[in-house]
This record gives sequence, C-alpha cells and structure tokens, in this order.
Amino acid sequence: MPSGAAIEMREVELETTRTSRSYRARLQCSLALFIEFLALCNVGATAWWRCEAATNQLLCEFIEHSRAIGRPIAYARHAILGVQTCHKHLRGHLYRAWQCLKSWQQTIPLNSRPPITVDLVRAIFAMSIAEALAASSGALEMVSFAVLVRVGFECLLRSGEIVKLLVGDIRLPQSRYEPRVAVVTLRDPKNRAAMGRFQFAMIRDTALVDWLIWITAGLGPHVRLWPGSAAKFGKTFKRIQARLGLERLGLTPGSLRPGGATKAFLEGMPIASLKYLGRWKVESSLEVYVQEAMAHLKTCTLSDNEHESLQALVQAADQQWSGPPTLPWTTLFHRAAQWRGLRLKAHTTAPSRN
Repeated sequence: MPSGAAIEMREVELETTRTSRSYRARLQCSLALFIEFLALCNVGATAWWRCEAATNQLLCEFIEHSRAIGRPIAYARHAILGVQTCHKHLRGHLYRAWQCLKSWQQTIPLNSRPPITVDLVRAIFAMSIAEALAASSGALEMVSFAVLVRVGFECLLRSGEIVKLLVGDIRLPQSRYEPRVAVVTLRDPKNRAAMGRFQFAMIRDTALVDWLIWITAGLGPHVRLWPGSAAKFGKTFKRIQARLGLERLGLTPGSLRPGGATKAFLEGMPIASLKYLGRWKVESSLEVYVQEAMAHLKTCTLSDNEHESLQALVQAADQQWSGPPTLPWTTLFHRAAQWRGLRLKAHTTAPSRN
C-alpha cells in the first residue's frame, strides 16, 4: 500500500464481519491507490463522494489510468467496491464505472480455470489409490486426496471448501433403511454474505458415499478429511497430474468445480437447477461461467495414446472406484499425527483455571 495513502474503513463491527479480513485488506489497498490517484489529479480533500457524476468520472479515469500503466484489473474492481463500502449511498449509482471496468474486462484474454472431465477425475483417483497402496508412508494423505477430488467434483466445491471439510460436516446414512445419500455442510463459504453462512451439497454417487463411510469410520467430528495444508493439496494435485503426463492441461483443484458444472450441463441439467446445485447467487453469472467452461473443454482434449493409457489405468482400478476396501482403514494407515494435533489444539484453546 502506498505510504500516506491509507483510508479508514468506517464500518461498524457487524458490517465488517460480513466479509473476511483478507477481502477488506484488498479493498483498503485498492482504495489507497485510488486516493493517491485523486491527489495526483489535485482532487485532494474535495468531497467528491457527494456527487454521483463526479465519483463516476473519477473512477472511470482511475480505471483508464490503471489499464494504461499495466496494473491488474482487480485493483480497479476493488476500488469501486471499496468506494461503495465507504460511501454506501453510492451503491447502485456507479453504472459508468462498472461499464468502464466491463469494457476493460472484455479486452483481457480468457484466463478462467479449465474444467476437468470425469475421465480425468477417475484417472487421478486411480493413480492416487495406487500410490497409497504402494506407499510405506503417506497412505492417509493419498487416500484422503483421492476421495476429496471426487467430493469436489461431485459437489461443485471450491478448492478452499474442499480442504476445510471436517468429518462432522458430512452427514452419512445411519442405517440401511436410509437413502444412500450424503449431505455435505459448507461452513462460512466464500459467498456467505449472499447465500448464508451454512450451505450444503449432496452426494448421490453411492460408491463415493461408501468411500466416505469407510474413511470416516470411528472418527470424531472435528477431524479434518484432508490431513495437510491447502498448499499441499494443490501440490499433490500437480504431482499426480505430472505422473499421468498431463501437465500441459494446466488443471488445478480449482478445475473440479467448473468440471462438475460442465458435466451436469452436458447431461442436460437446466441452468436453474445447476444454479441451485452449485450455490450461485444469480443465474446470469452462472451462464457466463458455463460459457467459459465449455469454451475451455478443448484444452482437455487427449491424444489417442493418452486416452488409451488413461482408459487402461481406469479399467485396472475400476474396483477401487466402485467402492472402498473390505478391510478397515486402520489396516492401511494411522492418524497419529492428526490425533496429536487435535489434542494440542484442545489444550491450547482450553479456558484457564486461574
């Protein structure tokens, strides 16, 4: 942030808790750049925010200036959002600024996350399970990774939502009389301000439900399904992709959500139903999302040799895809590190008796 250009976010606590600290920091940084630009334009302490026309004009000039100097478009977007946050009477009255930003956006090459196909999900799952069975250590991570890749694809989860899942967030069938369906609770998701702090997704893939029953057996509700960090999940995804010889596709954990959405759309799911399934606030944003994902499908095209190799791997691991081992997970790996972490966390957060 430029020195001397900080601006105070004059919000009460109940307003600030609607968004994350990192998001507010981005608004603060972009606002500081905007205020610095106003100083260069000799606007200074003028109450520009009292006039909608003046605010729009200054923001449009700031957007044009940001584009000219090669600044990322995100700073311009967050500057508009920051102005609306500090001066709420301007919300809905910055049409010119948003249109200017939209014009800039349309000149930027498409750079959205490519969607992953179901065949590639099966291949990543098969390779991960094969690594787990062959590993002398690290089997827990690879099995958890394999299962969570399927969960992310099935539930249209964001990468951050995948790694935060706890055992207690998964509601599994409790008896053979219940439908073989799992309900996944998402706590404090990215769009919680618009869609609620608690959202849900459903898993209807009975084989995946069986895998979740197997891997969570005997675990307390506070155990994380992914035993590592978000960065490690991303590195594991990249490494497995490399082992499959598909680095050129540029897939990431962020490809699971558009991949699942694209699969559902290709199978004929109406946009309205897909909007509810993926927890999108407005249908128009989903339509753009699907358009970009469909345009990216060409990047996941495989050569004949690649396709044959992946199909051989998937067919060899078809039994694992269809269900977990008959033996309990305790025969394959242990969770000693997770237990220690939970005990340490409970000890450090326990109230003092003094």
